[in-house]
Amino acid sequence: MNRRIALKNIAIITGSTFILPYGCDFETGIVYSNFTSLKKKHLNLIASISEFILPSDMKNFPTPENRLHFIMTMANDCLLKKERKLFEEGFEFFQLSLSSERNERFEKLQINQKQEFILKGIESNKPEIKMFLNFIKEFSILHFETSENYMKNYLNFEFMPGRYNGKVQV
Repeated sequence: MNRRIALKNIAIITGSTFILPYGCDFETGIVYSNFTSLKKKHLNLIASISEFILPSDMKNFPTPENRLHFIMTMANDCLLKKERKLFEEGFEFFQLSLSSERNERFEKLQINQKQEFILKGIESNKPEIKMFLNFIKEFSILHFETSENYMKNYLNFEFMPGRYNGKVQV
């Protein structure tokens, strides 16, 4: 009798070890404390909206973090509670309008369809969608403007400690 229970337990353990990788997501992602409800597919949608508004060029304008991480960090840490609520509501309304209008994913739409959809969102009667898209646009531009190449070559910014002129006549 004990042998049957032992074999049964071994079979359960073996089966669960084979099923475990399919049921669990072992990818560790960044958790944003104020946006715990956002899943990976939601973050991918935000990234694709941002890429459509302002395409990133990591070759010419490299930044230490990717744009999605920058946008979500700014939204998580810098927005007020009221603004974060508007951001989440705008994202939900954006998803609802996307799913009601088309059954496709935003990433798979053609460029002119994306442009039409974004413009409809900006011109819509829902202020939440407009605020959401404005936050994405502002953070995308800010991410671009904080790249080292842009700051050095276009703003003539000098990083710390700055220029040192040791032999200057007084």
